[in-house]
Amino acid sequence: MKTAKLGVIFLASVLALTGVGVGFACWSDAVTVTGEVSTGSVSWHFTGYSGTWVYKDLANDQVVVLTSYPGHNGDGWKYYTDPTSGHEWYLVGWCYAEQNGNDKTAYVDFDNIFPMPGYNGFSADVYITYTGTVPGKIQTISYSGLGDLSDATITVTATVNGGSPITNLQGIQLHQGDVLHVTMCINPGENTQQGYSGTFSASAEIVQWNEYQTP
Repeated sequence: MKTAKLGVIFLASVLALTGVGVGFACWSDAVTVTGEVSTGSVSWHFTGYSGTWVYKDLANDQVVVLTSYPGHNGDGWKYYTDPTSGHEWYLVGWCYAEQNGNDKTAYVDFDNIFPMPGYNGFSADVYITYTGTVPGKIQTISYSGLGDLSDATITVTATVNGGSPITNLQGIQLHQGDVLHVTMCINPGENTQQGYSGTFSASAEIVQWNEYQTP
């Protein structure tokens, strides 16, 4: 009996040591991976505006065309005295673009415009900066209005970073930091309706360059 009891005690001791051994006899090591994920963007917004202000020089009846509004310093907001010549100018017609609520929308106003032979007409400009990190291409251009403004020349041209003029905006590719300068010009003809009043709208969509669908 004593032998049997000793055997049981010995076996129990071995099992106990075996369990302890699992805790200190197994060597191990591990590696850890950490990382970051970011997505790109397709984004652009208006960053600048300009226009055309046409004055009559009251001293000699000459046409004076400015691309920025000089303010007024005469009798009423339409009068301006040129500091160089001393002549008083009278504001006749103008157009301009400006931000409309946020930097994704713009308002363009052509007011009291008239035929100007020998000139390009009244031009309103917007500057659009591409801020996306993924290159983009202009996919669609939509335009409506002014279809009944007969005998008027309406043109839309663009340049990228001051390059050559582009008349077809669809398919223009932009990279981060590129500046798209878009000019809308209206030059009424001799037979354009006088006293006309109308509205127009335009929009453009840009997509990532590798998803562009050729028309």
